[in-house]
Amino acid sequence: LGDGIKHPYESEAAGITKMGKSIVASQALPVGHILGKGDLDLKSPGGGLAPGKRYKMMDRRLIKALERGAPISSTGILEPL
Repeated sequence: LGDGIKHPYESEAAGITKMGKSIVASQALPVGHILGKGDLDLKSPGGGLAPGKRYKMMDRRLIKALERGAPISSTGILEPL
């Protein structure tokens, strides 16, 4: 039965976001700061960058300051050094 591939139902979408996690700043970070392991936390709800992408954020320089708990987005960083 079916195609053998699991797909979430529409009714599950809100729960996936609510129970999911996003990458956030663990502390206030200034412009020009180079992200390291201690600078990132995971927090609910989801909707931002997925936890699996946190290692791709390492060694990148911020182009804007971030408050503690602010979501990390790929638009707030530059390329790796």
